Amino acid sequence: YDLEQSAPAWSDGVFAIHELPVSGGVPNGDVMNFFPEPDRTAFREAVERTLDTGEPFELDVDLITAKGNYRRVRCMGEIELSRGKAIALIGLIQDITEQHDLEQRLRRQARTDDLTQLVNRVEFHRVLDQRLRDARAVDADVAVLLIDLDGFKGVNDRLGHAAGDEVLRRVAERLRAPCYDGCVPARLGGDEFAVLVTPVLDRVGLDAMVRRLLHDLEIVMEGQGHIARVTGTIGIAWSREASQDRDTLLRHADAALYAAKRTQKGTAQTYRIEAGRRQVS
Repeated sequence: YDLEQSAPAWSDGVFAIHELPVSGGVPNGDVMNFFPEPDRTAFREAVERTLDTGEPFELDVDLITAKGNYRRVRCMGEIELSRGKAIALIGLIQDITEQHDLEQRLRRQARTDDLTQLVNRVEFHRVLDQRLRDARAVDADVAVLLIDLDGFKGVNDRLGHAAGDEVLRRVAERLRAPCYDGCVPARLGGDEFAVLVTPVLDRVGLDAMVRRLLHDLEIVMEGQGHIARVTGTIGIAWSREASQDRDTLLRHADAALYAAKRTQKGTAQTYRIEAGRRQVS
């Protein structure tokens, strides 16, 4: 980009990335329009910072071509000097779409349970930690549900492991239902699931959601002349009573879960601290 003439010049490769014919010349309109927000602003700020400071920039941004196709590109730029005066901005744009997509797939795989496609334990802990940091900042309350499937071993024993896998997939599908939008469901391992509840739900709203969830977790499997029934038992805990600490919060939910299983499987209990006494109810 010639600073004195305010004239851009593109190589053939830049035209190809933008899916524009070389014969048409550099577009007359704002070339920034090829970058969707917020990347457009980030790119513009990087260029302006380089023009102001003389320091080069490098950043990865999204780009939408003239034909409407998505690209992920790496942009680099630096000032060209002549006798100590800036005369041009020299830039490089590289199509890194395939590399970016591969990195995104690998990242999703590392964070996702392969069988159910829910987030796994590691990703659940990461999201929960972030939610707790946000809660500490505004003194909010975060609810976590721990779910254990009752009768799951009987499905594997009577109907086989393929049927057991189907149960886990059905549970995951129900946890992703639109009525639970805003929640973060996860498979922690085996037949253990967890749900990070949407922050818009208060305790009254959560009670209604848990009643529906207990119903949704009732699954009947048939095959090989056998019938097996699965239900879910739920332990509930709130973050304020755990001092916004992840490990304490999960211990509270775990205690509520096993109190519910001892009382009656297929039910839910909440961990509470009242008058200095820890209890589940």
